[in-house]
Amino acid sequence: MLKFVRYGLAIASLVLPLLAQAELSGLKEVDKTNSNDFARCDLTITSPRFASTFCSGNIQFGLYTVTNTSPVPILLQRIEIVRRDALLDAQTAILAAPVNNCVAGRTLAPGSSCNVLVRVSALAVRGTFNRVVRIFTQNTRQLFVDSSPITSFVSGVSCPAGTPPVLPPFPPLPVPPPVIIPTPPALFPPLCPLYQFAILGATTVTNAGPSVINGDLGVSPGTAVTGFPPGTVNGTIYAGVEPAGSAQDQAATRYTQLSAPATPCEVNLTGTNLGGRTLAPGVYCFNSSAALTGTLVLDGQGDPNATFVFQIGSTLTTASNSAVLLTGGATSNNVHWQIGSSATFGTETAFQGNVYALTSITMNTGADLIGRAVALNGAVTLDTNIVTRVNACPIP
Repeated sequence: MLKFVRYGLAIASLVLPLLAQAELSGLKEVDKTNSNDFARCDLTITSPRFASTFCSGNIQFGLYTVTNTSPVPILLQRIEIVRRDALLDAQTAILAAPVNNCVAGRTLAPGSSCNVLVRVSALAVRGTFNRVVRIFTQNTRQLFVDSSPITSFVSGVSCPAGTPPVLPPFPPLPVPPPVIIPTPPALFPPLCPLYQFAILGATTVTNAGPSVINGDLGVSPGTAVTGFPPGTVNGTIYAGVEPAGSAQDQAATRYTQLSAPATPCEVNLTGTNLGGRTLAPGVYCFNSSAALTGTLVLDGQGDPNATFVFQIGSTLTTASNSAVLLTGGATSNNVHWQIGSSATFGTETAFQGNVYALTSITMNTGADLIGRAVALNGAVTLDTNIVTRVNACPIP
């Protein structure tokens, strides 16, 4: 028996380095049948490829596929990201995959698969990622399985001028869920100087942590901007001076344009959650508050000018790890959120679109926004966020 153990260790010393380099990661089990030790993969994770280098403010989504390759059902007990680096926890997050999402408590039948959606973001902190997606299982033979590691380098410097700071959204999915198809609304052209701002508050703009703002930051009629540094603004700060005041005037105009009756509601979603839906271009309304738990997919259906308008009577709140994802040619600059009170983005939320809140906007730790955040009468509060302006004003 000792002889077999020596042989097993020798083989393992040759095989394990090769497994560590593979894009396909698996869970090994030991079978003592007939006194023969061997390894086999019961649960595999196919990992996406992230960019090798991120400049400050980059965001990327990756879709992992988990497959049961064994002849018996496997229970997924817990799914998490294991951090082995000195970067912040908030720089990666597990989001709800829009199709066939892996969740704790789900049992994978033999041969079946599910998806794990991960967001990776680069704050103004230099370093190298070393993180894996780990899935714990609950039965007598399985412990956990790790994905291939995320090893991207974060440069800590701003993205070059003219370079889109956001990498492509999420990978195409094979089976889209049902789509609600209303009549597409008219486009809302950029307003300048409003569109040069990524963040615009009325009373104050406050920040905690190494947030990255890709675009200008302003406040008017207030004058208080705090928390930069440690936050970074890849643009100009306008505190109580022009063009922040003119931008606020234009924000009020855009808010009215997005509201009924100027833009009539086409689909009333009052009382429903935005999570788990795939929506076509159109105007969607909530008589009171709106909530997002999970993932909302906006499908442009091949139209690069596809426009989405969300009219919300009072508050907009997102749960932790929620996401708005775009597909079918949809772009963040053509997504508009008209909010009758305040917007609160939960931790690790990945949001997209132009957010116009009548009162205030709060972005909790690790929440990211591709678009702009405009508070017409209150404060914008940030905490370790990435906000990337889209569709900036043309340069004269």
